[in-house]
Amino acid sequence: MNYRWCAVARYLVSLCGVPKFPPRAPSSLHYLTLVGRADWLMLRESLVTVFRVWSLWPSITVVSDGTWEESDFRAAFARFPVRCTVLMPDAIIAALDPLKDAPLSKLAASHPLGLKLASILVMARRGSVMFVDSDVLWFSDPWAEHADTLKCSSLAAGQEPVNGYNQPLVNRLKLEALSGPPFVNSGCVIMQDDAFASDELHAWITAAASQPRERLNEQTLIAMAVRKQGTLLSPELFRVEFADGMKLLPQSFRAPVPCARHYAGPVRHLLYRDALLLRMRVR
Repeated sequence: MNYRWCAVARYLVSLCGVPKFPPRAPSSLHYLTLVGRADWLMLRESLVTVFRVWSLWPSITVVSDGTWEESDFRAAFARFPVRCTVLMPDAIIAALDPLKDAPLSKLAASHPLGLKLASILVMARRGSVMFVDSDVLWFSDPWAEHADTLKCSSLAAGQEPVNGYNQPLVNRLKLEALSGPPFVNSGCVIMQDDAFASDELHAWITAAASQPRERLNEQTLIAMAVRKQGTLLSPELFRVEFADGMKLLPQSFRAPVPCARHYAGPVRHLLYRDALLLRMRVR
């Protein structure tokens, strides 16, 4: 029943257009995301919530996973109030050092999540960046209560209650810091500069490149870096939860409501239900 209701919600959301938003002042924060053509509707609703609740609008860069071209994206997202910078996979890989970043280039060319990791590092080397997955909805303004986190974090990521790591890699590298909760979730990552510049962290990327198509490499590598030199984002800012996957009534709107929720894995279908409720301005 829950899946059917969420499928109906997805259809109804697909009929909605991009609303008009009153102009907001720009922020210095750079908002980065990556998306495939199959998830365009998800990204559209995610960005709609950004423009609806953020008091300061970020500049936005969208990276293609290779399933769409920039011209396709421009046609589909032309009505947004902020023009998005679009980068193709080749542009990300070309921005990497062919010698120093060879293992990272291998990951980026082998799997979309490897491309995600490379995109974060490429943009972080140019300045502060906040990467947000496309399956995230924003419920309130992060600048209101978490401005210091957005502006001052050198490396921070979300947290989740389950282990989403490449466990053979964790075991091989003997990373005891990743053995217990809270576990790192890479659906939201704030980074300034290169968090993998040290020889040790670079060696971890090299180790992961021996399994370039392993989908959990990216989250595992970010978790390693966060545990070594970063912090976890507060659940009040960015929440990941799985307990309500089969519940009919929405839990996302119950106090305390987070600024953002990541609808990862088993609860992804709930995104469209909650996006529809947000469209209806039910809070």
